[in-house]
This record gives sequence, C-alpha cells and structure tokens, in this order.
Amino acid sequence: MDVFPDSFLFLFVLGDIMLLCCILFLFTFGLLLFGIICIFVTDCSLIFHTLTLPELLNNLGKSQIELNQFDEAVETFKKSKEINSKNYDTLFNLGVVLFEKGFYDEALDNYLDAIQINNKLDKIYYNVAILFSKTGRSKEAITYFEKTINLNNNHTKALNNLGSEYINESKYELALYYLNLAIKLEPNYSKAYNNLGFAFKISFKSKSNSD
Repeated sequence: MDVFPDSFLFLFVLGDIMLLCCILFLFTFGLLLFGIICIFVTDCSLIFHTLTLPELLNNLGKSQIELNQFDEAVETFKKSKEINSKNYDTLFNLGVVLFEKGFYDEALDNYLDAIQINNKLDKIYYNVAILFSKTGRSKEAITYFEKTINLNNNHTKALNNLGSEYINESKYELALYYLNLAIKLEPNYSKAYNNLGFAFKISFKSKSNSD
C-alpha cells in the first residue's frame, strides 16, 4: 500500500485552497463588474430620460459652435426650435450662430424672442447691444448696454462698450464715467484704458474748439 508523504498532501490541499480562492476572486470580480455596468446603464438611461429632445439638440448645437460648424449648428438649433419654440436657451444660441454668420436681423429676432421668455439674463441683453453696435445703431446699443448693467452692474465689457457708444454720441462725460467704472472693476482692462484715453483726447479737442 502506497503512502503519500505529508509534504505532498500539504501541497495537494494548498492547491485546492488556491483554486478555490481564484474561483471566489473571479466570482467577486464578475459581480463587481456587473454592478458597475448596471450603474453605468442606469445613469445613461436617467440622462436620456431627464433631457428632452430639444435639450439634446441644443447641447449638440453648442458643440457644433465650439467646432466652428456654424451651418450645422443653425440647422440643429432650428430643429430644436421647431420642437419647442419656448426654450430661451435655444433661441439665444440660434441668435449667437446667426450673428456669427452675419444674419443680423434674424439673430435679433431670436434674441428678442428669448428676452420675451426670460428677461433676467444679462447675456441676452448684452448680445443685443453688441448687435446694435455692430450695425451702427448706437442709440439702441446704449439702451441695451444699460439694461445689461441694470441686471449685472459688474459687467465690465458692457461698461466699456457703453462708454465707447457714448463717445460715438459725443457724450464724453458719460463715456468717461462708465469707462472709469470698468477700470475700477478690472484694473488691467486694456480696452477700457484705450477708450478712456481716446475719450479724453476727443473731449479736450471738443472743448478747445468750443473755446
């Protein structure tokens, strides 16, 4: 009768234990992986159920703007608008991309429609003001820069541009006032300093001519 050495028996038992540990590890890892996949699928499902189709299209349009795909963005935002014409974010973004393409009248219509839905966002008023400034409508630009500042009195770009528009209207004291406000809020604002210097120069010439 053969007798197995104690050392062989120990190795045999050790091998069984290691095999069992491997099986348990793989089983545990499988359960963990399955749990992670379930969580991922659930999160994705929640995202797609939470976001409506217009919102998904709106997000797609924003990505297209970042990639300078303006033609595609216009079509995407228009599709979103067809589904929900009351989404101010879609209207605003459509206005942005139409402005970039030079369709100023259509851009303005969408900005104003967005304001009708939400009149508390300074960025919409600011973009309208920029559009008016771009098209040489200084008085309208002033009105909308002022509305922007009424909603956000720390809007340095609006303050600077308002000062610039007042220069165009030869209202130099108002120009200096708003340009100084912009510089006070943002001491390193080079464009405001340039406009301020120009305002001083033009104002001085105007006073000299009147004398």
